[in-house]
Amino acid sequence: MDQEDENQGLSDGVECEQEFEVSLSESEGRGHSPEGQPVITSRLSVKHVVETVAKFDEYERWLVSEIGFGGILKLPMHAKLDLKMSAWVMRKVNARRCVIEIDEDKKIGFTAEDFHKVFGIPCGNRDVCGRDAQIADGAIHFIKRTIGMEGSVAGNLKVAESFVNRDISEDSSNIERDCFQIALVIFVMGYLVASCTKHVSMTIDFWGALANPELISQFNWCEYAIQKLMSAVLKVQSDFESKAGTVHLFGCHVFFQIFLLDNIELGMFNMPHFVLPHVQRFEQKILGQMIIMAYGMKHGKMSYVPAGVRPADLVCYSRPELRSEGCIGGDMLSASGKQSSSGVPNRVEQRTPDLYVRGSMAPPVLLGDARSAYHSFGPRDFANHLRQTCQGDPVLEELSLMLKQQNAKCTMSMSLMRSRMQSDMLCFADRIVSLVQERCRCCQKRGRSKCITLDGSLESDEGSSGLRFVRK
Repeated sequence: MDQEDENQGLSDGVECEQEFEVSLSESEGRGHSPEGQPVITSRLSVKHVVETVAKFDEYERWLVSEIGFGGILKLPMHAKLDLKMSAWVMRKVNARRCVIEIDEDKKIGFTAEDFHKVFGIPCGNRDVCGRDAQIADGAIHFIKRTIGMEGSVAGNLKVAESFVNRDISEDSSNIERDCFQIALVIFVMGYLVASCTKHVSMTIDFWGALANPELISQFNWCEYAIQKLMSAVLKVQSDFESKAGTVHLFGCHVFFQIFLLDNIELGMFNMPHFVLPHVQRFEQKILGQMIIMAYGMKHGKMSYVPAGVRPADLVCYSRPELRSEGCIGGDMLSASGKQSSSGVPNRVEQRTPDLYVRGSMAPPVLLGDARSAYHSFGPRDFANHLRQTCQGDPVLEELSLMLKQQNAKCTMSMSLMRSRMQSDMLCFADRIVSLVQERCRCCQKRGRSKCITLDGSLESDEGSSGLRFVRK
């Protein structure tokens, strides 16, 4: 890396495989700032993800799209990332409110749906680390052993990458295809969506969301990414306050770059928001030009917002506004991915009652609902809706209990009907298979002289319409 790149704080996120603490002063991809400023580092690597995905054939790309991660197939190549800008934005983020507070007058809120619009990964209604993702230790051990992670967590990203690079085709077994999809999610999370401080390993706390590949798209991976980003924001802000010599950025901090540049006035560089996922519009050259246009000094301080914020009706993002401070629950992960013992919270709870969305958004005909592909309403959504609409009125609250009971009965009836229908399909499949086995089209292999597929012979009949087949 040349001196100019270092001074600009650029990094491709791919570093040598030595221990981070040992190679800190020697590794590439580090932004050297002026004296008194910390060195900024990151393991996030869009380049590594793009290079790996580019090797997929058509069938493997279909497997990626099937689990809802088709957005990564459209990632543009980014050999370098401006870590200096990422650090600047992260210092402006209010982690309690999920808001970028540029100054007193300019504040831009963001949500999990906005992350979905940028990267196109699933934004379903199941919590990646919640009750929907409970899994037994034996199941985790089985998945690890099948993929090849039965050893220590060290190097688990390399193991996942190795499995992703295998040749998977329609002739592969079901378990091979499932493991390919599971390994793909781990690989993408480790190098892009929820990057951590280690180069070839990460703490995997989402095994339950991977247990059934058919359900991967129903989980809210965008919310998980936002939670990790909020952990990274608090750590970065703490490091700057303590004047640390090195500040390591983890989480998908490139989201902040794209999101901020997409929401501020940049004149001729303003992009229309008709293409989703929107990251595909941000090729490296365009992103670099927009950063140059945004960068400047304001009141003697560095800034990346030269003018105002774009109107809400000209962007595709939700633009939530904060009503209250919100709250932080749980324990936030430290930079190493392990639980911190210093009282730093582990998980930022984003409460929907704290936010409301403006009615002025981009045309729904063009954009649609960010969660429409993955979100399905359930009994919990119905109960929350009743709680909001009937709260404070004793008569309506009593009525809401009746509605909840009726909704539970309908949900149970649909579940039973779905189960019976699936059972009938299994019996029907057995009958079809039995019929084909008795009357195979390849009768010659069974020693028969005539084909009995149609329970008779076929003859040709020349007519005015040409050659056709009729049953004898």
